[in-house]
Amino acid sequence: MANEIKFLIDEDMVKDEERFEDIMNTLKKKPEHKVDRAHILATFIRAVIEARRRELARGQRKNKKVSNKKVIKPALQLKPRWQQGTGTHGVSMVESLPTPRPTQLNPPGPYQKSGVRQPQAPIEKHPKAPPEEKDYSIVLLKTDTETFSTLIHLRKDINLKEMKYVVEEPQVREDLIQKILDLVKRADMKDIANEKYLVKKIKKACRKVKLEYNDAVVPKLKYYIIKYRFGYGKIEPLLHDTNIIKITCDGANKPLVIKHKELGKELTTNITYNNVEEIDKFLETLADKTKTKLTKLNYRVNFDNFKIDALVGRGGVSSKFVIDRI
Repeated sequence: MANEIKFLIDEDMVKDEERFEDIMNTLKKKPEHKVDRAHILATFIRAVIEARRRELARGQRKNKKVSNKKVIKPALQLKPRWQQGTGTHGVSMVESLPTPRPTQLNPPGPYQKSGVRQPQAPIEKHPKAPPEEKDYSIVLLKTDTETFSTLIHLRKDINLKEMKYVVEEPQVREDLIQKILDLVKRADMKDIANEKYLVKKIKKACRKVKLEYNDAVVPKLKYYIIKYRFGYGKIEPLLHDTNIIKITCDGANKPLVIKHKELGKELTTNITYNNVEEIDKFLETLADKTKTKLTKLNYRVNFDNFKIDALVGRGGVSSKFVIDRI
């Protein structure tokens, strides 16, 4: 046949097998004397040593051939089309780019996976500390024998989440306050200072509203007489607080807003004009005390240490005003 199958034969291995076969045949024979057994044993040992030496020599030659072979770098392997980038000749652009430097990772936290890039936490600026809550009193009127004052609270409103200006005044029924004001509307400060005159009027007011008289109500009602009969009504406590530099009224049923000089910010108060008539009554009282006419749409006037800029409501539009300390 033109193409015959040829087998590679290791001659050393063939000789070792033949020698080993001779030794095994000799061991099967029955020995004639002791010399023959010793000779066989020596021959067997030499054969074993020679076979081991040749095996080691073959291993060294094989390792030398492997070390002399030229190392060939593997060719650039092409990825499947669905994994290829936009590079030319179907080669992924990712493979042609240099290896990026390893990015230092943040140490994993208790809820973070190790080795995953975590976003850097923004550097928090120290927020301004909120103003402290405080209490202080303001004096509405001081005579030789009495001082009429009220307590102011700067408190953080839980619902609004901001500071609020709270005026604390004596607790008295509204109908009783209105009744005593009607009874003393023609009285002056001398009359109010007269204890007998004032107690007589208060007892009469209590009977009108069907309320039992108590001596504890006298100083409370005297406070409201000073506030409404000789002052400017609801807004009176704010005018006596030197920390207030501006008062804003945006209409009925809206709390007054003040600008506090010490805090440097605007605060909502607990004072509200319940209807348009209350705001107009305040403006009429102001016009009467300053002896000015309240006929213009825009009303401006200076009084005490303040100036007011008011918009007089017409046709159902609520009046508004802004008061600035000067």
